[in-house]
Amino acid sequence: MRKAIVVAGGDKRFLDAIDEFQAYLRISAEVERIELLKTAYMAPPELAYRLAIAIGGHHESADPLLLAYAGHGGQEGWNISETVNFPYDTLTQIIAKSQRQLLVINDCCYAFALVDKFTEAAIPHERVSVIAACGTDELSYSGTLRKVFESWKQKKAYIEEEARQITAAEIYDIGYQEKTVGRFRHIAGYALHVYLPSLFPTVPRLKVKLLPSPGSRPCRGYTTRTDPTRRWGTRELDQFFFADRQLPLFAE
Repeated sequence: MRKAIVVAGGDKRFLDAIDEFQAYLRISAEVERIELLKTAYMAPPELAYRLAIAIGGHHESADPLLLAYAGHGGQEGWNISETVNFPYDTLTQIIAKSQRQLLVINDCCYAFALVDKFTEAAIPHERVSVIAACGTDELSYSGTLRKVFESWKQKKAYIEEEARQITAAEIYDIGYQEKTVGRFRHIAGYALHVYLPSLFPTVPRLKVKLLPSPGSRPCRGYTTRTDPTRRWGTRELDQFFFADRQLPLFAE
């Protein structure tokens, strides 16, 4: 039986990303049980308790479990609010006590720092696999959850991406307004459209400031660098969440 735990940061864009991911899990991956944990206004002890129950409470099943997080992150843990941190040490202790096979998608800044904690705790990479939005010392824009399920839709395990440049349109896709033309060009384009519509059938869009949506990070220009995603552990766990039937590898 396919089961998942999805943890959402407090910002709206993270909630939107989690909602989109949940829709994929329900419809395409046929995940029977999804537990949603919204971290806004949630104290770390409560989150630790609910994660411990969700991860450790399924010993009756030998099937892998999916844990996905979308939110802010630091090198020591999830930043579940501006002033509250949920330590990776706590998450590591919870996972170390379970024998469940676990695939973790950590969609936040400094995401690979979680793997450092797993390594210190000697958590076997054959049992736990991690898809990290970026490295231990890197910042990341959200979007890894979408990349993962787009790959799964094609029946492929997610392969980590190299760093690249992304366009303003792609930035807009994750919550930023798109920069277009300046005011003078917009007025000139409108005049040409009025008097010469056959040659200028469209009007250039007016320039807008690159302002973030509420709770998102500021944009710095037309393009920005995205840091590479990272993987740790086996990719075979991916297949359990996109295969047409359960794999013999995970049979009881």
